Amino acid sequence: MLSRGFGFLMSAVAAATLIACGDEPPVLLTGAVIDGYIEGATVCLDENGDGKCGATEPSSVTDKDGKYSLVVSAGQENKFILVDVPATAKDSDDGGRTLAAAGKSAYIMSAPASLPQVVSPLTTLMVGKIKADGLTLSEARVRVLDELGLPAETDLHSDHVKAGDVQVHAMARQFAARLQETKRELGADGSDPLTAMSKKLKDQNAALGEPVTKQPAALMNIPNDLALTADGKLLLYSMISATGKPIVASAMLFTPKAPAPQGGRPLIVIGAGTTGIAGICAPSNIMQGLGFLPYGELIKTLIGEGFAVVMPDYEGRGPAGVPGLPDAHPYLHVGSAGNAMVLSAVASKRLLGSALSGAWAAWGHSQGGHAALAAAQFAGLGERLEPSLDYRGAIAVAPASHFAESVQGLLSMASQAQAQAAFGYLGTLGFYASYIVQGSRSTASPLDPNEVLGAQMKPVHSSAGSDCLEAYFDKVQAAVTSFAGSGGQPSSFGAVDAAKIASPKVLAALRSLEPGRVKLPGKTLLLQGSVDTTVLPVTTQALEMVMKGRGSDVSLTLVSGDDATHSGVLDMPEAQQAMLGHIGALFGLSN
Repeated sequence: MLSRGFGFLMSAVAAATLIACGDEPPVLLTGAVIDGYIEGATVCLDENGDGKCGATEPSSVTDKDGKYSLVVSAGQENKFILVDVPATAKDSDDGGRTLAAAGKSAYIMSAPASLPQVVSPLTTLMVGKIKADGLTLSEARVRVLDELGLPAETDLHSDHVKAGDVQVHAMARQFAARLQETKRELGADGSDPLTAMSKKLKDQNAALGEPVTKQPAALMNIPNDLALTADGKLLLYSMISATGKPIVASAMLFTPKAPAPQGGRPLIVIGAGTTGIAGICAPSNIMQGLGFLPYGELIKTLIGEGFAVVMPDYEGRGPAGVPGLPDAHPYLHVGSAGNAMVLSAVASKRLLGSALSGAWAAWGHSQGGHAALAAAQFAGLGERLEPSLDYRGAIAVAPASHFAESVQGLLSMASQAQAQAAFGYLGTLGFYASYIVQGSRSTASPLDPNEVLGAQMKPVHSSAGSDCLEAYFDKVQAAVTSFAGSGGQPSSFGAVDAAKIASPKVLAALRSLEPGRVKLPGKTLLLQGSVDTTVLPVTTQALEMVMKGRGSDVSLTLVSGDDATHSGVLDMPEAQQAMLGHIGALFGLSN
């Protein structure tokens, strides 16, 4: 306390001396350092521009609310605030633990001195573009918003924690992980660490969507009827993981055998529904191993209409043994899904060149519907990396959304249904809750199974990271059957912990997964079956209202009938007509 008070006294003496000498009065810079609120970080004004906190430069240490204050001389234009976050610092997101105890590491952050109110991973990204790309502050802001899929009105200098903006907070946590990874790679470089970090990030961004090889391998076991009209390649491309690491991702790329027309073909990016968390569950592995292509009939139809089609495996799934391709899938993570979809379009265009026109759209079902909406959110990133890309719109069939509401909806339906139906709802709930928890392990915000899952799901959860959809759902169903067979009642079956899942931490994590929470470009069609018990019709109706409220151009087609189930809706003539009609409208094709 004495040394802190003495520091403030000396600042006051220095200020008085400056005024007495006739210089301009000193300026007080105040603000907060946040990912969550960071306690124990050193904040300084980089007066000499060397990217370090020097001994003579104004500095302070953040308190438990992340607050800092600096007394500086006037005229600090074009200077930056630096924040050194050591491994001993504490992030309010981590429940009082140090970064080291939470499995994190040291990193640095920055913000323009002209906007000192918040220093965050997102202001750091903006500073990096100013330093490495030579952009103005306003240009850097636009670039950052494109890269993160955030709306144009987003204030990067506001306290997103205080505002409860879970989407921005999730982006900040993801980029904080990338800053930590970059700091580890750079090590204790004696040169300007801020400039070195900025250049490193620039180099990583330049590689996004770049095909790993210009001669990708041919896909094996393409269904015979599709192989007659299309060629298939295993496309490998670069992206950044949800934990901030440069990685390789994979996708299946199908192109018509017929020569491309003048001006090139349009492209459809297909987001597959849930097949599992493990790398072996990737659509490309399913097809090449078993000869079954998810959504094969749709792909054959699109190829017949002259489209090229690419289906990403999503982050952390794909062929075993590919250098840089991890077995770590962040299930339903908006940033990861959006990047996987968009960067597969970038890679396809770079690989095929003039054979693609650049016009593209996204299509997806269930998890893939979520991914199609995420692709729309990050379409601006694709155009920045590959300016010839022209995003038109999306089709999202039964898209995963409203996760917290879906939990309550399924619990409510289970409480009102007969025992057999009730257990069916609870099994579905436990299955998807378990996959969400497992997927979160591959993000910067992992969920504790004990904070989400109920007593009957916890023993089954150990298989969530290794079993693909059918095998894992069978185990969940076996747990349900065993419980019911022993006389258990639906009201006592522990699919999720209803009390703990309603905690602010878990709710914030679920909210961060939501698609369509920003104004999306292009025209979006939502398609929903009326008797779907996996994605409830009421949630897709609510999603439509949210999207319209954000200003998105969106319409909903609700298909009725006994066959309008989660997957059955795809085969219904009304649904197929709506989808093909929407694609035709996006690309100016006649039906």
